[in-house]
Amino acid sequence: MLDQQIEWAKTLRYVRLRNRAVVVAILLVVIFLVYREFDAIVSTTVVSSKLELQPINSEAERKQFQQMLVMFEQESTPLLKRADFLRWNKGEADVVNAVKKEALALFASGAYTQAIATLDKARHQVARLDKEWQLAYDKKLVLAQIAYDKEDIKSSTFYLNQALAIKPEDAGAILLQQQLAAYPRIAEWLQQLKVAKAGNNLHEQANILNDIVTADKTRVMLADELKNIKKQLSDSVFSQYIAQGLEAVDNKRLDVAVASYKKAKTIYSQRTELKVLQKKITQARQAERLEATLTKIDQSIQAGDWSTVATIAQSSKDPAVQAYRDEANDIFKLQQQANDYLSSPEKLLDIGVRQKVKNFIKENIKTTLKSPVFSEQINRLSELVEKAQVKQALHITSDGKTDIWVLGVGHVGKITEKEVVLLPGGYTLEGRCKGYHHKQIQVSLSARQTVRLVCDERIR
Repeated sequence: MLDQQIEWAKTLRYVRLRNRAVVVAILLVVIFLVYREFDAIVSTTVVSSKLELQPINSEAERKQFQQMLVMFEQESTPLLKRADFLRWNKGEADVVNAVKKEALALFASGAYTQAIATLDKARHQVARLDKEWQLAYDKKLVLAQIAYDKEDIKSSTFYLNQALAIKPEDAGAILLQQQLAAYPRIAEWLQQLKVAKAGNNLHEQANILNDIVTADKTRVMLADELKNIKKQLSDSVFSQYIAQGLEAVDNKRLDVAVASYKKAKTIYSQRTELKVLQKKITQARQAERLEATLTKIDQSIQAGDWSTVATIAQSSKDPAVQAYRDEANDIFKLQQQANDYLSSPEKLLDIGVRQKVKNFIKENIKTTLKSPVFSEQINRLSELVEKAQVKQALHITSDGKTDIWVLGVGHVGKITEKEVVLLPGGYTLEGRCKGYHHKQIQVSLSARQTVRLVCDERIR
């Protein structure tokens, strides 16, 4: 099957080149025949003119001939002097030179009109010979190329030598000569290519095809085959890099994933798979950074360093990190509230304040497990509250006539001396006695103390 495919490719290439060669050959033959007919007409006209026209001394014709002669020397004479052209048809070249010589003689004799016609005839002869020369060369070169495309190296060499004999320095013939020189190696490569295809070895096929098309640029079909194989290889390598990158992301080896991404990008920079891998790497990096952030936060929490927690979480938009930031702020508020209580311990002597502090301690006891600072504050507050709750003795003396009350607490009575036990705090003692104004004194009880209360201002 593989041999049939190769033979079919060769045949198709041959048919294309053969058809092109046939068309070129037909066109050249038609041009050649038309030109010869035209040249015959011109020649007849010139002969007739020689018979009919007499020398006329015309300045305009003299200058016209001179101009034509300059153009002839520039355009036609170089061909008549070419060694390869002379080897091909020196006889015809001599005929043209004789016609030119005749034109010069006519010009010298003053027969300008006949001289112009004769020189024009020489110019047309050169043009015809140039076309015939090129056509002869093209025929041999086309035959050589067709034979080469059919792998008929012997015939190709035969026709090529004929073409080189006509035009030894033409680029087309030299190129084919180089191809023929390289053919033995190409034939060897073609056999190796069969083996590589049988083994489905794409890398080996690519290497061999590259050698062939480098040595012979006319093998267009093999060049297309090389292009397709290179694409297959690129697709395969690209897919491998993508797979390696995705696996590396799953294994949290982002350095490997990034390296695979870069390698894949050098092959195809706009493929969808590349964008998918890039997105995976970005997400993995974000997850990695989040994990590192949460680890630092956890370490700071374990150390009770909520200031660091707040700093780390300050600029994060991740909900989990933001929750830690909010928790840090709540703890800061509790610490500040506890500090306010600790900064004014005398306020604990007030029963209402003391109860408020008790509630504060009870409601936030769990937070002491998260913050050593707050735990220390709560311990100190608890000590102050306990101390504020130890009852103290209040020694009261009077005159035995004054009826004494501890407002909001109870009735002491008419005493000369009595000791009552009260919780620390502020109290108002009031004395009442008939005929006297009521009398009050304020007591701030924080330790045992003695007070005297007597109504001693009569009512007038």
